[in-house]
Amino acid sequence: MHFASISMLPPLQITTVVSEKSYNYFGLVNNEMSSEATSFLSKNSDADLSDVEKVLQEFLSVAQEDCQGIEDCTATAWVTVRMTKPTSEYVMPRWHRDGRMYPSDREGQIHSKYAVTLVGAPTRVLAESAQDRYTTAYPYERRATLIARIDRNVGLIGSGIYAQEGHLPGIEANPNLTLKAIFSRTLKSAQAIAPPSVDIYSNDSGVGKTYHDLLLRPDIHAVIIALPILAQPEYIEAALAAGKHVLSEKPIAGDIQTAERLIEFSKSDKVAGNATWSVGENFRFLGAFEYAKLEIGKLGRVLGFRVKSYKNVKPGGKYFETEWRKKPEYQGGFLLDGGVHDIAGVRVMLSESAKPVALTAYTSQLQDYLPPVDTVDSIWRTASGVSGTFCASFGTSLSGSEFTVACENGSVTISPNKVTVRQGDQELGTFSERHYQDGFDDEGYGTNQELRAWADSIASGKPDARQSPEEALADLEILEKMLKSSEADGMPQKLQYQI
Repeated sequence: MHFASISMLPPLQITTVVSEKSYNYFGLVNNEMSSEATSFLSKNSDADLSDVEKVLQEFLSVAQEDCQGIEDCTATAWVTVRMTKPTSEYVMPRWHRDGRMYPSDREGQIHSKYAVTLVGAPTRVLAESAQDRYTTAYPYERRATLIARIDRNVGLIGSGIYAQEGHLPGIEANPNLTLKAIFSRTLKSAQAIAPPSVDIYSNDSGVGKTYHDLLLRPDIHAVIIALPILAQPEYIEAALAAGKHVLSEKPIAGDIQTAERLIEFSKSDKVAGNATWSVGENFRFLGAFEYAKLEIGKLGRVLGFRVKSYKNVKPGGKYFETEWRKKPEYQGGFLLDGGVHDIAGVRVMLSESAKPVALTAYTSQLQDYLPPVDTVDSIWRTASGVSGTFCASFGTSLSGSEFTVACENGSVTISPNKVTVRQGDQELGTFSERHYQDGFDDEGYGTNQELRAWADSIASGKPDARQSPEEALADLEILEKMLKSSEADGMPQKLQYQI
């Protein structure tokens, strides 16, 4: 790997960063590359647009002129711009070493990397040693065969509650998935959940142990991302750009706009290889909802529905004491983090003709320690014209959940681990009632079923429709529109992403 000295770039004044984000681009070196990066920097900070453009154009120009090789290989690049909020973590200059780039089978093809720190302490690059070259290089001609042989080796990104209680046991229970590495923000948190034989990566693990180093490993073909809501997008993009299949936790993003951007990215040429993006939602894999959907289909036209989901989150609980949940920087608080499960559940039960097309809602904050809101009461209108109610709270003294769909010839109700099917007219008392519970008690979170479906989709090359980003966007859209409706004093909101 060769190094070139880059002269001092024009000063760039940045005093405010809106949020910690990353921009990733892979494609032709052209004006689009610099204009997109410029727009990203200026929108996410108080930097002057013209100043940003000058700095980036000069940096890209220096890099392009310095890079030597055959013409068609110097015409493309992978550009990453990473923005962080003020921190003391990088007061001292950092030493950085990249993992080894894959050798090329084309004579004259050169891989070069260029980096610059726009604000803050600089990064010092540590050259690789002969030992590094020996231990990390893989023969180019064997790479495709190697990946095909280990295409379900995974990395787990995150060490939170669900990573520990859901994903780790789920991976262990699935013979088609092998956990190779865990990444977390800190070494301590990664070590707390990592099995003995699993490699650990973190922001503070030192040279060669960052998230991007994990993505460089050819023996890891896919990653499961279970991070705080607002942190996930940049990790998703980086993994896709590195050619890794991704299963990211719900919700798809913190808002519709970010979700739209992620979906656009996942379908662009910035994604390497045939990497696919799936979004987790365990309610779509619970047998109770799947069984209820089948029974609803036998009872005729949907006449309405009623969803009630009540919880009482209190200080001291494991979810509340998660810092990013206790002080949410995203819309909806616990309604976004947990409410999307209930939305996904009722959407599974409703048929195509009964999908929601509009809604009105009111939200409230019943507990002052659950900002910004903890309760929503909403009416949804469906494509067939009938309506239903959706009520959820994380701050009430009520408890329990119930999903009921009324049909022409009866109704179906899901209560915890039980499905009740009623046929006939309840008002007249001329109905029969059947209860189904066998097997539902053993489903757990539904994570095992979810991971099994994801592993199968990687093997077959056909993503599972239940894990599509579009399904997750439909869940998020309903939640965000309920919040918007309440902010506008109950004004009806139209839905456009329901499928």
